[in-house]
Amino acid sequence: MPCAIPAAATALTPACASCRSSIPKTRNTPGLDPRQAHGSAYGMVAAHRGYQRPVGQWNYQQVTVKGATIKVELNGVTILDADLDKVTDFLGNTAHPGKDRKSGYFGFAGHSDPV
Repeated sequence: MPCAIPAAATALTPACASCRSSIPKTRNTPGLDPRQAHGSAYGMVAAHRGYQRPVGQWNYQQVTVKGATIKVELNGVTILDADLDKVTDFLGNTAHPGKDRKSGYFGFAGHSDPV
């Protein structure tokens, strides 16, 4: 599912599936777990960082989900390619509630920002 996202947007959330890929508003938020950074499988797998365009420019992101595998490409660079079935370490030491879902909806949502 390709999607153009403004650099200032704050969240990318698979709606109803309870799994998400995050786009934090502040790129260098103190105390942010790497698994909460842009493009990460939220709370489960950290994405590679440093590929967002400057604020004011649009980012191009494509998210592909096949079974338990999630791939996130940002501006032509793969920043996440993870098999969620292999995740055993979770943010807050609690398994993500959507980790094992095999069906549902995928959507984009922003935390107080238009997406």
